[in-house]
Amino acid sequence: MNDTLLEALATLLSGTPEISTLFAGMYLSTAAPGTVLPYLTLVQTGSEPTGVIGYYGGKRTYLDKVTIGFEVRSTAGDNDDLLKESLKTALFTSTETPLVWTVGQECGRWLAGGESGELEAEMGPGGTDVWVSRLPIGFTVTRLA
Repeated sequence: MNDTLLEALATLLSGTPEISTLFAGMYLSTAAPGTVLPYLTLVQTGSEPTGVIGYYGGKRTYLDKVTIGFEVRSTAGDNDDLLKESLKTALFTSTETPLVWTVGQECGRWLAGGESGELEAEMGPGGTDVWVSRLPIGFTVTRLA
């Protein structure tokens, strides 16, 4: 079983053929400059505890809202829109919900804001420019503590 929401998401996506065939790799938090493109990074960008919702096995159960930033890194030659839409499809039509990890479980997910993007000059293989598209996805999760 995965230890964190990020690891559970990485396991889900790496087992999705549409994702594993489109992306050269998937990384939690960061990848080294020069990594083969296109690739996906998953970064927790926010967390909002909402309170205790009950007790289970003598432990408190908390409900949290967590935002994960899905960052698609690609070159100008890659179809950025196809990469993002494939990611959304995998996340919102998955039959593997709810995600479960060692001390938590997903209760729901949603688009958590607008997409953004920027150019990272000379950060790709051989010093190529990299386009970074960010897609924030929100998750409501329960966790035991």
